[in-house]
Amino acid sequence: MKNKIKKMLVVLTVVSTAQASFAQYNLQQVIVLNEGSWGGPVTVGSYNPSTKAYQNFDTLQARFATDVIIDGGFIYVAADTLLVKYDLNTKQKLVVQTGKGIRELAVWKNQLLVTRAEVNPLPSYFQVYDKNTLNFMYELPTVSERCAEVKVVNDTAYIAVNGWGSVGKLAVIDLNAQNENREIDLGPDGVNPENVEVERGNGKIYTVNSLNFADGSVTKYDVPSSSFVNTRLNRTASCSASALYLGNIYFQTSNENKVEVFSTNSLSIWDTLLLNKSVYGMGVDSVNAYMYIGETDYTTFGKVFIYNLFGALVDSFPVNVSPGTFAFDVRTTTGINENLLSEKFSVYPNPVTDEIHIFLSGEKNESAEVTLTDIFGRKMEQKQISANSTHSISLTKFPTGVYILSLETRGGIKTRKIVKE
Repeated sequence: MKNKIKKMLVVLTVVSTAQASFAQYNLQQVIVLNEGSWGGPVTVGSYNPSTKAYQNFDTLQARFATDVIIDGGFIYVAADTLLVKYDLNTKQKLVVQTGKGIRELAVWKNQLLVTRAEVNPLPSYFQVYDKNTLNFMYELPTVSERCAEVKVVNDTAYIAVNGWGSVGKLAVIDLNAQNENREIDLGPDGVNPENVEVERGNGKIYTVNSLNFADGSVTKYDVPSSSFVNTRLNRTASCSASALYLGNIYFQTSNENKVEVFSTNSLSIWDTLLLNKSVYGMGVDSVNAYMYIGETDYTTFGKVFIYNLFGALVDSFPVNVSPGTFAFDVRTTTGINENLLSEKFSVYPNPVTDEIHIFLSGEKNESAEVTLTDIFGRKMEQKQISANSTHSISLTKFPTGVYILSLETRGGIKTRKIVKE
């Protein structure tokens, strides 16, 4: 079973202008995949942030589960031998597909991409299903070993190939041509990749690697040049959870109670969040800037804790065993599902030495106002930006320290810290 952080620690503050209306977003619900103890069962539930009520809506007879995603109006769950599709609103179970070794999921156009892993060899470790019917479409026997996470960039899928700890490769799949372009050997310091993360807009792919489980590393792969660099984390155990967001990889080392922050700019650890929790799974509500953290003893209980992004506890609620993956049902006020909300804003690098770059994706003629303050609330910079182009704020004249970049909409204000080195 996997542990995963899907984390967002930097958000812009944006104000609508008279030129164009800016869409408001709300968190409708949080889907919680309770991955179960070994042997199952697996449960799937929904948490309503408005009423603070949690309820299971299905129990699956599977040994364990590994992934849940939301696409459009549907929920997809990977549970070892089961691939399940639900209606997002009614929670009605629509389709069940059986298989073997089903692990991680991603969507590309009308296709559901599935990675596979199993103790015994499988004829293929990458399969594709029709996302509407879950009918099998094709598989690629050329993918050489057991796989973990898959991410899609444009028409290409990037897959962590780890052979359950024995190899370290990044498989590159051409989804249009339905073939494997190549497998990139990540070298001895890139063995056992589990998570694949994408830094959109700059052609960088990252894998977080467990190595021999006595240390961890991060591989930074540059797509245009086909080159990579490995950085060891120099820890006494491997990563139990990790994710990239806006220039940082957040990870927890096994048997610790803190989350450390690794900069993809400096390739070093620069911050620590002392949450006093051994994290099994983590997700981030990008609308309200809250972290959802799953805790479990793997056999008898599961609980989810909600923190703000400065580490203060906001709330908690009981769930089932091993709450390992969260999917956030984010919609506009018009009811349109917007689960790629976190990709509408980009701020990088962080930490920063000279200037930060800001990108806002939006409608034509949309604009926004961004404000940077110091920790005492003094305004350091404020500027109007337009959508669909990159803007910069220079910090060269500011002293080293922590600054706040804020985002304001009619729905409220969100703040995040920026570190000037």
